[in-house]
Amino acid sequence: MLTGDSQTTAQAVAKELGIDEIIAGVLPEQVKALQAEGRFVAMGTGTDVAMASAGVTLVKGDLKGIVLARRLRRASMRNIKQNQILPSATTAWAYPSPPRCSTPPSAC
Repeated sequence: MLTGDSQTTAQAVAKELGIDEIIAGVLPEQVKALQAEGRFVAMGTGTDVAMASAGVTLVKGDLKGIVLARRLRRASMRNIKQNQILPSATTAWAYPSPPRCSTPPSAC
């Protein structure tokens, strides 16, 4: 595993993933040299990992985005609940239960 992270971080990640060989502190120039040799290099950033694991990602860094996200979540949940209740109520109204009679079924 090649990484731009420190040796300590690289060892912790490698241990977790079961990787035996690591090279830490790799610079972008070294990556370009490997690519020039015809090797395939996949690169990502810590930000990519954080964004993938986060429940909410603020792109602009404005904390008001959290308030907006919470409002959007509430509105979405309200809409989902309405979409569950309205069809049930419509079905109950459109297909009422059969009338009950006090006489035997053959007379109804």
